[in-house]
Amino acid sequence: MKKPKPIVMFLPKDPEGNSFDVYYADGHKVGEVAKEVDGFFYFCPEPYIGTVPAHALRGVADELDRLNKSRSKQVNASPTITTP
Repeated sequence: MKKPKPIVMFLPKDPEGNSFDVYYADGHKVGEVAKEVDGFFYFCPEPYIGTVPAHALRGVADELDRLNKSRSKQVNASPTITTP
């Protein structure tokens, strides 16, 4: 069975993998994903890109979940400080 063409594509912008340009299947750039100071990746849409269908946004959300999975585990495993 042939693998379906991705709805959104993520092209690395730097060798460390801290930022990616995000393109819709038709080739137009819809934004970028970048790691912020808190260690999590976030999506920043291009201004005035027009409309983006829900299935493309789901693709972006799925990729953010994948990129943030290890950081989320780190944050959730950190001990919390409580005061009496």
